[in-house]
Amino acid sequence: MPSRRLPVLLQQLKQDLEERLPADCTVYVEGWPAKEPDVVIVTVKCYQLNTATLAGVELPFVALKWKQKTQQQVTEDVDALVQAELVKGLPPKGPSGFTRHTLL
Repeated sequence: MPSRRLPVLLQQLKQDLEERLPADCTVYVEGWPAKEPDVVIVTVKCYQLNTATLAGVELPFVALKWKQKTQQQVTEDVDALVQAELVKGLPPKGPSGFTRHTLL
C-alpha cells in the first residue's frame, strides 16, 4: 500500500510556528503518514524559569481538514490555536506526559 502524503510540509510548519513563539518555548510537529495518515501532532513546550518547570500541550490535528488550504493558511490556523493555549497558560508536565487535547 503506498503511503499518503500529508497536505502540508511539516518541517516548514515547524519553522513558521517557531518564529511566532516566545524564546522559552519549543515546538515539535510530527506526522506518521504510513501509520496514521490523517493525524499531525503539534507539541508546544515551554520552560518556565521562575518555577523551573516544563509545561506543554499536545495538539493533534486531522490533516485531511488541511487539504484545501495553503501552507500559510494552515500555519495561521495552527498558530491561532497555539497562541490561545499560551494565553491560557500551558499546564505543567504530569507524570504521564503533556496534556493532550482531542483531535482538532
